[in-house]
Amino acid sequence: MAYHSDFDFVGGYDYGKEAGILHVADHHVSPGKKQWTWGCGDFGQAWDRNLTDNNGPYIELMTGMFTDNQPDFTWLKPFEEKVFTQYFMPYKKVGKVTNANTEVVLGLEAAGPGMSRICVYATGVYPNARVALRADDKILYERTCTLSPVDILTEFVTTGEIPAHKLTLTVYDGGGREILSYTPAEAECSSSNIALGSGSSSGPNTYDRTGFLSKYCFSYLTFPLRSYIMLVI
Repeated sequence: MAYHSDFDFVGGYDYGKEAGILHVADHHVSPGKKQWTWGCGDFGQAWDRNLTDNNGPYIELMTGMFTDNQPDFTWLKPFEEKVFTQYFMPYKKVGKVTNANTEVVLGLEAAGPGMSRICVYATGVYPNARVALRADDKILYERTCTLSPVDILTEFVTTGEIPAHKLTLTVYDGGGREILSYTPAEAECSSSNIALGSGSSSGPNTYDRTGFLSKYCFSYLTFPLRSYIMLVI
């Protein structure tokens, strides 16, 4: 389960088949991102047999709208509406995805000393697309080509001693419109990145906060019972 994400995608990738599936949605509306497995014990293997033909074990890709988990147990008020848009789409060859939207999937990662691997997968046909890798204002790599689900760009670029967070990979369509870009975040390691429980000293334990936490726990812990009661009625 992803504690936090600044990106609009989550996915799974089979490195043996070099293919995977992505979920794309506004991460402000869809913060829930999780991969689920039944495990490798007897119980998990029983579910693998129930839910697959003959190729278990497997991973379930789960996402949540308006919640940081898969289900949203909140009640709708009278005349209240909740609207969202999400996409599930295939991709291939990219490997580790570093940014994605409904048009392109980007991969930018280190590939040995002084080298970086870039990969661009497009969900449609983009003739005369331009792909550029920059370090600040300096162009390290640039190519104009056709991008499509079968025309996948993969290149190894010499980046030398340039720190990863100084690199920016950008894709433009034939008209010069920026489709998507990606700049790695500077590596950080601090206490602010640690997920703390509700009982920690991470913030004031106010009445409002306590009320919110109790409502949250009630929604999750009593959902099966409420569902059963509603079904019987």
